[in-house]
Amino acid sequence: MGAYVGLAVLVAAVAVGLRGAVPWAHPEPRWALSPKMAHVVAVSLGLAGALLVVGFTRFSVRHFAWARALAEQLRPAAWSLSTPQIAAVALASSFAEELLFRAVLVPWIGVVASAVVFGLVHQMRGPGRWAWVTWTSIVGLGLGGLYQATGSLWGPIVAHAVINGVNLAWLRSGAWRTADSLRPGAPRFSPI
Repeated sequence: MGAYVGLAVLVAAVAVGLRGAVPWAHPEPRWALSPKMAHVVAVSLGLAGALLVVGFTRFSVRHFAWARALAEQLRPAAWSLSTPQIAAVALASSFAEELLFRAVLVPWIGVVASAVVFGLVHQMRGPGRWAWVTWTSIVGLGLGGLYQATGSLWGPIVAHAVINGVNLAWLRSGAWRTADSLRPGAPRFSPI
């Protein structure tokens, strides 16, 4: 938590230093929206995108062995967290990471490059490494595109927080391990 808060403060200061303006708004958004409308559209699209990501996560884990293995590999990060801790991690990580990867990197290196960096920073050890890098890069592409299009960082922050919070709670629960969540004949994984 402390690392995310420190990162958020540092990145906000760097963003202000580089652009001379607050990082909440893209310097040259694609869509010509009023600031208020940009936030409304960004948050609405961010929530819709978060629901798609969460839904695709559930679908993938039910139907693909690589996704089930990845869920097993990620579960230790969530299994001991309480609900308030999950909420705190989801909020802190979304603010810090969106400030860095979207507010600073998207205007500087572009949506695609920032998404690749986002994915590479999220790599982990083990067999799910490249599936996780690919998945987080794709999500980063959507978050960066949303920021660049609307000009508002609030949509990506909300989307990121919802995705992290809902998926951490789901990983903690181990719900994908139930008999009805696996397709017939799918391998069962032992608890970690």
